[in-house]
Amino acid sequence: MALDEAAIQRVLDEAGIRAVTMRYGRGCDRLDFDLVRSCFTDDALVDYGFYQGRVDGFIEMIKPLLSNDTATTHHMCNQEFDHVSPQLVFVETMAIARHRQPPRDGAPLRDAIAYGTYCDRFENRDGDWKIAERLLLLSPGRLDPVVEDFPLPANGRLVPRVPGGILHPGGPPPAIT
Repeated sequence: MALDEAAIQRVLDEAGIRAVTMRYGRGCDRLDFDLVRSCFTDDALVDYGFYQGRVDGFIEMIKPLLSNDTATTHHMCNQEFDHVSPQLVFVETMAIARHRQPPRDGAPLRDAIAYGTYCDRFENRDGDWKIAERLLLLSPGRLDPVVEDFPLPANGRLVPRVPGGILHPGGPPPAIT
């Protein structure tokens, strides 16, 4: 059986695009806004409904929003790829985001659960896949009051909300923030 070089390249391109998608969620969850920024081209445009414009303005807007949450967890789910050319792929990614919000403005501790679809234009510039344009489409979400937090064991550790590398089991324990 002969190797299909084009099919192999599509698989490699999709792996690179998935890595960018995962880095975006990790950057949001770790408050690593340089990591978030690295997912986009220099001239990227985003439309999140509540913000439309250049990605740098969006990042400045979300910094205090995400920092006010106790924790966030972005889950990137199903992805579909439309390979237009070796430098252009349209990608649709289903996502679920949980934002643990501390009590404020009379509201109790709660989890805001958002469901959406990222509609992205990925471009390969100089060998790196990045988001050149993003549209977020939201599905109905929900706000859940937190009646009781999940109990942590006495030596329980929380995921740090700071920029940093990959956490290793044998490495130093993350600081509890």
